[in-house]
Amino acid sequence: GYTAIEGMQGRPPHTKEDADTHGLTYLAVHLPTIRLFPLGSVIADAKQKGAKYVVVSGLLDWNKRTENDYRAATPSLNEAGEELQKHGLTLLYHNHEFEFEPQPSGVLGL
Repeated sequence: GYTAIEGMQGRPPHTKEDADTHGLTYLAVHLPTIRLFPLGSVIADAKQKGAKYVVVSGLLDWNKRTENDYRAATPSLNEAGEELQKHGLTLLYHNHEFEFEPQPSGVLGL
């Protein structure tokens, strides 16, 4: 009974036509945050698939999760969100448990 998918970048179905074959609509493309850049190729991929959303997860380096890493990722994500919006796309962030673990200062990642 599924009608829409969030496709992982690089995993089947690769194209809108592949999804159409199975009666599916691409709602979103999902990729690690570091693969968000260069943004132009992500925009082109999302548009080709007819997606409305671009979903990222993790910080700029999946294995770096300090307070400074969160602060470093924030401007990049904000800029990407603004640029995606100009192209009719919305940036979403897929969270995990580690974003809710307190940093040494007591601050949470999210």
